[in-house]
Amino acid sequence: MEVELMWIYVVLCCCLNCGTFQPVNGDLIVNVRNQGGESYKQTIRANLENETVVLNFDSYDGSSTTLVIDFRNEIQVVRHVRLGDQDESDLMLNSVDEYEGLKNGKTRRDVSNSYAVYKSYCFVTKFKNNEFIPVDAMAKLRQKNPWSLRTPERTEASQNVSFDILLDPTACDWISPSIRLYCASNDSLATTTYAIKMEVSERAVNPEEYLRAVRDVRIDHLLNCAHSDGPCLCTTPICIGWYPCALKFCRARSNGVNGTVTTSNNNVQNNVVDNMKTYRCGIHTCRICRNYLFGVTDQRECV
Repeated sequence: MEVELMWIYVVLCCCLNCGTFQPVNGDLIVNVRNQGGESYKQTIRANLENETVVLNFDSYDGSSTTLVIDFRNEIQVVRHVRLGDQDESDLMLNSVDEYEGLKNGKTRRDVSNSYAVYKSYCFVTKFKNNEFIPVDAMAKLRQKNPWSLRTPERTEASQNVSFDILLDPTACDWISPSIRLYCASNDSLATTTYAIKMEVSERAVNPEEYLRAVRDVRIDHLLNCAHSDGPCLCTTPICIGWYPCALKFCRARSNGVNGTVTTSNNNVQNNVVDNMKTYRCGIHTCRICRNYLFGVTDQRECV
């Protein structure tokens, strides 16, 4: 009996790593509590080879959000999917030609016999490396109590992001291969003028590739969807309720002095480690909400 119990203990320790929860199939599963007190599961997967991190979660309203962080290209892709309504057609501005036609008074083709089962949007933006912890640190994330509810330590200031450029997901590899991998061909895909200008300034872009991928759309003259029955400007808030935003460094014991240092910038990390003899000892977590502003052809499409 004692031998059997000993083997059971050994097996449990091997599976649970003596109390440390290991990711399942490469995914770290975290239970997150939002500001409304509701909880949901969030998965985090880090790919060291591609230098990407994918964060995914489902919300209580039935929507699903995927955040892709491409560290190599400093590109952030947010794919937001929600269920469609039977009496709605796909009303998102899918092309400049469609937008111009509707603006000039043309009607949409009859779609009464079909409707979208779901609606999906992809938003592409630039980000700074110090907004997230490095990808190698993401890959090493573990939690001792996988059943615990996680709440962020701080809430970042909300941001408004205007999307005035449409993208072709099949022609965007020069921006980031993650766009083609995570944004479907029928997604409404948009980015910002700032992101495109940064990409063009940082690398040699083939003019033909640029023209194939990028289409400008004017949204500055659109009214808020709350005050318009036609083409309008939609504001959709998307929140990432929990993510590792900074590394925590602890000082090594030296002359009886102990302490902690917080940083998320790679250059600062190296200086801290060299000058203060510190080591990584944890993470700080954040929450951020962004208001995404983009053009739609009908207020019903604004969610």
